[in-house]
Amino acid sequence: MTTSFDAWRIGAVVIGASAGGVEALNRLLPVLPKTFASPVLVVVHVRQGQPSLLPALFATRCMLAIEEPFDKDEIAPGTVYFAPPGLSHMIVEAEGGAAPAIALSVDPPVRFSRPSVNVLFESAAHAYRERLLGIVLSGANDDGARGARAILEAGDACWAQNPEMAVAPAMPLAAIAEDAVNEVKSRAMHRRQANAAMKRQGKEFPDDATYPRADRRRHSQQHHRARSVARATGSVGAESGIGTGRPRSELLLKHEVALAILDVNMPGMDGFELAELMRGSPRTAHVPIIFLTATAQDAGRTFRGYEAGAVDFLYKPFDSRILNSKVDVFIQMERQKQQLSPPCSNCSTRTRC
Repeated sequence: MTTSFDAWRIGAVVIGASAGGVEALNRLLPVLPKTFASPVLVVVHVRQGQPSLLPALFATRCMLAIEEPFDKDEIAPGTVYFAPPGLSHMIVEAEGGAAPAIALSVDPPVRFSRPSVNVLFESAAHAYRERLLGIVLSGANDDGARGARAILEAGDACWAQNPEMAVAPAMPLAAIAEDAVNEVKSRAMHRRQANAAMKRQGKEFPDDATYPRADRRRHSQQHHRARSVARATGSVGAESGIGTGRPRSELLLKHEVALAILDVNMPGMDGFELAELMRGSPRTAHVPIIFLTATAQDAGRTFRGYEAGAVDFLYKPFDSRILNSKVDVFIQMERQKQQLSPPCSNCSTRTRC
């Protein structure tokens, strides 16, 4: 069984993600250098009927080629493949000694998901055997747990994002509970292991690959701005849970929040700016965000929302039942997380102080 990342022997990398996964991918994929030879196949759950914007989003920030594959496309090295959303499963085929290729299947959803992380992981484990690395990222269901088990049973390696660092920890927790993960990693650990593997090939990641200097400075500025703007700003539109209202942004720094629903267009500070401030504060950095807007659909706005860590971006008018179901999921996850958290040593509660 593989217990560390040996780039020279990995035939492919498969990644599964759902709610909060775009933010995690945005930290992981851009650090892969041009010399990274293994193909990367990614399934992200996207709402059915909505075109995927992920290939265009990541094409501008990754050094590897980015593709949304067609049926029977041969898998090329150094390429990231995003499964088409909603209509088909992405399957890896490698029969009779043929080079691995991608098949798109219209079979029914698996665990309510199409494309399915389980389907990708299981087919890739069969095709690549012991030369596969699986990664389970943030998500609000258990898709990927069974597939991760298939990867380990084939003699491969499977990593999971640290649930404490995930916006929605259900997916990595399910894989861990299935005993299907041999390493749990944070973003920093991903970088250290991958960098060490590249050095063994006489290569290494370019300096500041994870955060270009300007980005690191911007994140530092956001961290300091978060508190000053919270003190100075009067009314900032933000919604916690369901309902409407415009509580001051100080509330995000003082209270436990299961979910932030942000309107893009707000007086004084737009939703994107507030989201950046939330990401810059350790207290709110991992609060899930759903953006709402009444403007016409705009890929640029959607990109910016996902870049700010959104788990979804809804255009008005929308079916309120969809929003309510999403809210219920995150509130329930927050309740479960609080039940599992040890009491605070300072105040005997299970909240963050």
